[in-house]
Amino acid sequence: MCLSKLFRIHDHDFNPDDYDEPKVSLKKIDSFERITLHESGMRFVVDYEVLNKGDIAEVSLYSIGYDHEKNENTRMLRERGEIEMSSFMEAITKCDIASWDHFYGKHPKGVLDGTMFRFEAIVNNGYQMSASGSQNFPKHYHEFHDVITSALRK
Repeated sequence: MCLSKLFRIHDHDFNPDDYDEPKVSLKKIDSFERITLHESGMRFVVDYEVLNKGDIAEVSLYSIGYDHEKNENTRMLRERGEIEMSSFMEAITKCDIASWDHFYGKHPKGVLDGTMFRFEAIVNNGYQMSASGSQNFPKHYHEFHDVITSALRK
């Protein structure tokens, strides 16, 4: 039996983009719940996690390893530090983190190795933003990375 007789065929083409939610352009970050920055390279995989703890931002560094007994990846806490919330929010604004939403940094031609990243954040009372790339980073990425790692050194 012909499929067109089993299913109603529409006159228009199906376009999945017609059904996606429109991308919201984030103007400013006023608050955050959690920020996660995942980085990986040839010989390392780490997660930085920043949690809103009221007057402070708690920064944690996890190394990612493989547990052969459990047959799964595991996160191991390596360091923890904190930074005053006002200073951290100032860094978020100065580094223009809001502009990172939906960033995708395609791996540059001719680069054989490098660092891959995935940035995810819950900001402004529940808005989920993300960015990712491979040896191609959003503007002020390294400055923001320095803010996080300096909180671990205190």
